[in-house]
Amino acid sequence: MKNSSINFKEIGINALMGLGLYFMIKKFTQVKTETVPLPNIGNTIDPVTTQYQSKYFTDKEYFGNYQKPDKYYANWKLLSMVLDKIRTAYGSAVIITSGYMPTYDGVIRESYNMCTGVIIYPQNNDYNYLFSVVKSLAGINTISVKKFNQTDSKQVYIEI
Repeated sequence: MKNSSINFKEIGINALMGLGLYFMIKKFTQVKTETVPLPNIGNTIDPVTTQYQSKYFTDKEYFGNYQKPDKYYANWKLLSMVLDKIRTAYGSAVIITSGYMPTYDGVIRESYNMCTGVIIYPQNNDYNYLFSVVKSLAGINTISVKKFNQTDSKQVYIEI
């Protein structure tokens, strides 16, 4: 007949060793994360963001003849940072084809209303390369975008 007594001391030691091993593995396999600024979505204005001066893009290119919305202007500055990184990595001129669009009835319907969306195309017509640059930069977290895609007209839509 087998001894049916339970050795609580041995169970406790094994449990502590397992717990210790769990935390050691967790510590060594932890992924380091980086805080990425998110668009203000009109709540606050970040002074660092609003002081950014785009190297390649002007307010006029993005806003056209529309008045710049103070509430969402910081979002444009953040978007222009993303566009500058894309333009630098791409190595050739990139043109904004669709930028800010005001609301006509006060209802926000799309990212263009909050200065978080843009459509761009390459001046040299190398559409596929531009898209692959955006995809690569987003893939390695060089740019922080909510979504991006290549449109039917071979332009690239970007939303932060």
